[in-house]
Amino acid sequence: MTTFDKREEGFEKKFAMDEESRFKANARRNKLLGLWAAEKLGLSGDAANAYAKEVVMAYFGVQSRGEERRAQALAALRHIADGFRLDGGPGHHDLVEYRDASGYDNRIAIAYWRNPATFERWRTAPAIDGWWTSPDRLADGIGYFREIVAPRVDQFETLYSFRKSLPGVGTIMDGASIAHRPLIDGFEAVAKKHKIPHQLSILPRGGTDAAAIQRTRGGYPAMTLSIPTRYIHTVTESVHQRDLQSAIDLLAAWLET
Repeated sequence: MTTFDKREEGFEKKFAMDEESRFKANARRNKLLGLWAAEKLGLSGDAANAYAKEVVMAYFGVQSRGEERRAQALAALRHIADGFRLDGGPGHHDLVEYRDASGYDNRIAIAYWRNPATFERWRTAPAIDGWWTSPDRLADGIGYFREIVAPRVDQFETLYSFRKSLPGVGTIMDGASIAHRPLIDGFEAVAKKHKIPHQLSILPRGGTDAAAIQRTRGGYPAMTLSIPTRYIHTVTESVHQRDLQSAIDLLAAWLET
């Protein structure tokens, strides 16, 4: 076997290992997401585990700005919530409201279904689908958005023992760079030593300034210490406070080594 063949084989093994790590991380994330939703429905034990394998979480949002649109936005959110009473509607839903940094008021109905087929029957009902696809609604002066999350966990392996929250994440590769492996190993060792929640991730797209640092002059060791983010690069971008604190704790502990 030539040196080139050995190098190729090494890359293939690394790719297989990375893909396995990504699968395990995604499976664990989906499992925790499902268990969290099950808790919202008052389920526990075997019932919660069964629910986590077949769960739909849907976010229905209304966005407006200014008091002159408040009544209209509230009426739209009320219409969305009223639709939950129809056949096949969710077993539970929450209503949340917040104002983002740009001054837009975001009102969101978060609904939970125990079965994807039930959700699909509800979603395609004329009263629901007809309202969301109506061109009149798209021109009424306020914004709408939907996000449907349907985690499937047919195979699941636990990477770590955390069950109450999603841990922070260290990115080992993204669309712009491959992290310096000794840095990754160093951060991971510190995280394990101090019992700081963490996991490794591979991002298929996007990148950070770590790529530019890595390529400066003769090159510098670089990696990305990232935090799971929802609605990234939007006015509603958000992170979990515990994930943020885990990232801070990990960086501080590493700097003390």
